[in-house]
Amino acid sequence: MILLLFSISKFNAQSFSGIVYNDSKKPLAGAIITLLTPETEETEDYVLSDEKGFFSIENVKKGNYKVVINALGYTKIENKINVTGDLKINYNLILEKEQKIEEVILTATKPIKIKSDTIEMTAKSFMNGTEKNVEDLLKKLPGVTVENDGKIKIQGREVEKVMVENDDFFERGYTLLTKNMSVKPIEKVQILQSYSNNKLLKGVENSDKVAINLTLADDAKRDWFGSADLSSSFFPESFYSEKINLAKFGKRAKYFLLGSINNIGNNTIGDIDHLIKPSIQDEAGFINIETDAYKFGAENFIYLPFGSEKAKFNNDKLISANAIFKLNEKMKLKIVSLGNFEKINFNKTSTTNFNLGDTQFTNIEEFYRKSKKTNYFNKLDFEFDISKKMTLKYSGNINYWTNNKFENQNLNGLPWSVNQNTDNHSTDSHLLLTNKINEKLVWLNGIRYLNQSVKDYNFSDQFFFNELFTEYEGVSNFNQNSNSNIQFLGIISQILYRTEKENLWNFSFYNYNTVQGFRNIMGFEKNAVSFFFPDDYKNDFKNRNNDFVVSLKQTSSFGKFKINPQLDIHYVKNSFENRNENIKNEDFFYIIPNLNISWAVHNKGKLNTSVFLSRNNTMVTDMLPNYFSDAPRSLIKGLNDFDYLKNSGATLKYTYGNWNDRVFINLYGSYTKFHNYLSYNYNIQQEYTVSDLLFLKNRNDYLFSSELSYYLRAIRSNLKIGYTVSTSQYEDQIENGNIRNVLSSYNQIGFQLKSAWKKVLDYRIGTNLNVSKINTDQQESKVLNQEAFLDLVFTLSEKTKLELKGKYYSFDGFINKENSYSFLDFKLKYQYDKNVSFSLIGNNLFNTKKFREFSITSYSTYISEYSLFPRYLMLEMNFGL
Repeated sequence: MILLLFSISKFNAQSFSGIVYNDSKKPLAGAIITLLTPETEETEDYVLSDEKGFFSIENVKKGNYKVVINALGYTKIENKINVTGDLKINYNLILEKEQKIEEVILTATKPIKIKSDTIEMTAKSFMNGTEKNVEDLLKKLPGVTVENDGKIKIQGREVEKVMVENDDFFERGYTLLTKNMSVKPIEKVQILQSYSNNKLLKGVENSDKVAINLTLADDAKRDWFGSADLSSSFFPESFYSEKINLAKFGKRAKYFLLGSINNIGNNTIGDIDHLIKPSIQDEAGFINIETDAYKFGAENFIYLPFGSEKAKFNNDKLISANAIFKLNEKMKLKIVSLGNFEKINFNKTSTTNFNLGDTQFTNIEEFYRKSKKTNYFNKLDFEFDISKKMTLKYSGNINYWTNNKFENQNLNGLPWSVNQNTDNHSTDSHLLLTNKINEKLVWLNGIRYLNQSVKDYNFSDQFFFNELFTEYEGVSNFNQNSNSNIQFLGIISQILYRTEKENLWNFSFYNYNTVQGFRNIMGFEKNAVSFFFPDDYKNDFKNRNNDFVVSLKQTSSFGKFKINPQLDIHYVKNSFENRNENIKNEDFFYIIPNLNISWAVHNKGKLNTSVFLSRNNTMVTDMLPNYFSDAPRSLIKGLNDFDYLKNSGATLKYTYGNWNDRVFINLYGSYTKFHNYLSYNYNIQQEYTVSDLLFLKNRNDYLFSSELSYYLRAIRSNLKIGYTVSTSQYEDQIENGNIRNVLSSYNQIGFQLKSAWKKVLDYRIGTNLNVSKINTDQQESKVLNQEAFLDLVFTLSEKTKLELKGKYYSFDGFINKENSYSFLDFKLKYQYDKNVSFSLIGNNLFNTKKFREFSITSYSTYISEYSLFPRYLMLEMNFGL
């Protein structure tokens, strides 16, 4: 395929090359040479001159062009050329009389502009007409990666927020915007590096955060605008997807309204956990909550390499109203409100082969699940600029959701059913006062309060634990009532001081008070009478934790080196209260040191290393004194106490290249030693599993990842190659036997080739190979999974485009015909006018009805088979409002 594309591009194509000199006749590196179409001034291609001043643009078609040569501090050159064959021209740039180092412009039509810490991209320069929403556009931008769940990363770092005209609606819940906002009004995409969430910290804090800001065309800033997508299938006539959004982004008020409904598996809301429970690492004045209430039965349950959409038979409704009001020059109010109503059906068959040393057996299970989830979320943010150097921010939200599930299951021919009802309610409030005492000194004070409660009831019409309850006869069902709750109150006071030598001192004091509670009771019903199991199968405990911390962090620069030591001193008072037992009071005192060193090796290379010591507290289910049923045929038991888990390690990272370079390299390695960690003693029977938590020592984890991105000028395409390997050495136990050594490893290698042609044909082709291994004292397991993909976009005419998406998956070996699956989707789009388009959509053209996936554990191999959406054809109309 690559050779074919290469030969096509080389056919009847010429090169344009030369050397750029300065006025001293010396070669000039970093000059930007842009080739434009003279009539429209559309950018055909651009390159940068190398250290010898040389440049070369390959695959230039015969014809007339406009050439623009730009370099910082030099007078721009523009002239016209006629290409009939390979053409070589040298250029001499003259130094400008006045040099204003404000910005670097990469092309005359400015598809990319670099200004200080902002990278600005003209949206239309990266569109090919197939984009429907913001997410589709971001996927096409250089250096930007959009993952399957909608998470956006820029050169490996997740973005903090996606703003519109410098206002942020959803923080890290930005998928609600990127998956639903139309791409049509967007004029530019700005990548904001060294971003500060708090405007008063700009120029004081050391930030490596990154954010995205979308700027709009002028007409979109004055009036309401929006779009509607109306889709319905005609083969068969049972699928639909409708979406509408309206927006207005004025100076005094901004509105974003959206509604959608679909039954084709689309997730229109994305991941909004960060919106419901904000968590921002290394954010001055912000209070992170590391613990959470236990969310009963909230697991996804659909684990597929292409996401859950093709296996999730849903009926999803979403409505959301959001507004930002500039009340006056000092006050701003933001309101976010949404309701999501989702019904999901899916089918799954699993085959699990257990290898427990002398015992082996196989379980064949069938699942049919119906669930109904309702989710309401409301959030209010208020910002008050008390003065130019003092700001007060309040953020509060209320979240309520219910999830009702019904399952028909079959275990080795035995039919049974499960009902589960879960309710969640939470409130979260955060207040922050920022006082910029002077240009070098900022004082922040914050307080945060969280209250969350999750209640759950589940009932099964079969009882699988007869061997554990021999004193009960004729038990034929099982039920459990549970409740998990958390109350958190935290305060922080923090000072940031930047010295005259640009060194930064960061001093903070904080106190976090956390109360976690958990209750569950198990039993059964017989002759309309409820019976409950003994105390060993009940939990009712509270853990109170009060953490006092003094933290000192300092950043010093020495030429190309930057050193960042940190010292956290903790004093913790903890009280564990279990029903019918004495209260366990314990004090902890510990110190956490960290050191980070970075070295700017040269202007394109950066080396960063760190050594760290950390402690993580046990979660609520880790503290369980007695058994709890986390799944209908599973019991787990914790430590009956609170404790801290200690780990230490080191990381090393090297990056080479900048945004405008042909080559970008990212190398990362880490080692983590878990001085103590949690594992399980498994008692695995054919009908049930009992897992008792173990407190063990000395686990070792290793990770290495590499990424190479290279622009191939010959075929005007971007090549990406990635490799990741991780290993983990730990221990577990089977049926009270000897402690087993377990070595788990994962390897992934992949490549991707993506065109930047934007003419008759665009393509994206690649493959990923994943190898998982688990070795124990008794056995070795290995699974090899392969994925390949090919996306093609054909421009059939000025108004018509054809998009093809093909994917291939193979499991348990290279190109395994028995376990391989192919998918092909297409979309034929006709742009009727500026605001209206029509599309014909085909999904799963090969009509692949089942999908099987393989996975392994330290004691089993697991095969899952999912039922998929059938082939369907759909008509879609999209129109601007």
